[in-house]
Amino acid sequence: MSIYSVLGAGLLGLVLGSFLNVVIHRGPALWGLAGEDRRARGTLVGPRSRCPACGEAIKVRDLIPLVSYVALRGRCRACKAAISGRYPLVEALGAAALIGAVATFGLTIGGTFAALFLLALIALAAIDFETGYLPEAITLPLIGGGLLVNLFDLYTDKLWALIGAVVGYGSFFLISTFYRRLRAREGLGLGDAALFAALGAWGGWPILAPAALLAASIALLTLWLSSLLSGRGVDPEAPIPFGPALCLGGAAAFLASRAGLPLF
Repeated sequence: MSIYSVLGAGLLGLVLGSFLNVVIHRGPALWGLAGEDRRARGTLVGPRSRCPACGEAIKVRDLIPLVSYVALRGRCRACKAAISGRYPLVEALGAAALIGAVATFGLTIGGTFAALFLLALIALAAIDFETGYLPEAITLPLIGGGLLVNLFDLYTDKLWALIGAVVGYGSFFLISTFYRRLRAREGLGLGDAALFAALGAWGGWPILAPAALLAASIALLTLWLSSLLSGRGVDPEAPIPFGPALCLGGAAAFLASRAGLPLF
């Protein structure tokens, strides 16, 4: 992969990451998950972005991915309120997603769809982290998209993709049902089951176990670090969004499988 391909993919990824921030901010309200009137945040295509603190419309020069955040020192130009670090993080992850897709699949149709898949995982991870929901508006099309592209064996055999989707959803559904009956409360949401099904649909059933193992390891490490830094210990009753870890573990397993790297 040439340096020009890396730069081009990175720049496009920054732009698409900026759009992902719109999806992450406005999508939950549009889909009835944010507990507020959908008009409060707008649609995915309008109106212009505004500062959540003061409502001032954000100028075009302040919408340059990463650059504007650094130039403004992470604060709104109008009211000086702090800008969430999620914005530059998602933009950087968008760049990393496109570079990873191009590095793995090249400038091909496979690289294009892989980039879209990874971008969707970024959006799901951020939405779950902020709201506790994995919206069906993203997970269900992601399942269908994986099955569709693999009709042509783009990333895995079509049968393996179908098995991956069924096993992915079914395994998490059974775990969720068993935990609910055992503890009389929810432990694993069906949004996680749909996300796991999407991973299976895109990468086939062989990536499910590595993805789950990576996700569990990431979630436990994050929980331990959080408790260590806060000094408050671990609250066993506190809900923990598993989606972000599952998105990261799934993305890693998907790319590793297609790059020919060992999954264990």
